[in-house]
Amino acid sequence: MNNMNSGIIRKNLSDSFVANERLKSDLILEANLLKAQGDFEAAAQRFAEAAEIEERLATDLTGMGFQDKAFIHRFSAVSCWAQAGDLYRAVTLGEQMLQDNNLTTAQSSRLEKYLEVLHGRIVQWMSQWSVESVAV
Repeated sequence: MNNMNSGIIRKNLSDSFVANERLKSDLILEANLLKAQGDFEAAAQRFAEAAEIEERLATDLTGMGFQDKAFIHRFSAVSCWAQAGDLYRAVTLGEQMLQDNNLTTAQSSRLEKYLEVLHGRIVQWMSQWSVESVAV
């Protein structure tokens, strides 16, 4: 038994799906490394690329009937959009997810808590861009 894939069933997933999972994982790792090095623009680009892939993976999984796995990828997309600096897109995607009647109570609760944090970040960011600071 291969412990590296323990808990992850890829039996019905195409090779291209698995390759895209690897690519987005690599992008997220690279983005975190770039962020740690202070290269925020490059990190944001990688997070945005990963978010787009996560959304496609989630859509594919939904089509295959793997709702729990789709939730994980969509939640990751929300996180990646937020880390890329696109808070509005992250919140919009998260709020769309909350409309899904198939979410468990735990999934809804986790997502609601994360969206509260993101809403707070939007308020914080917007308050720093007051008319006075932009006029300079």
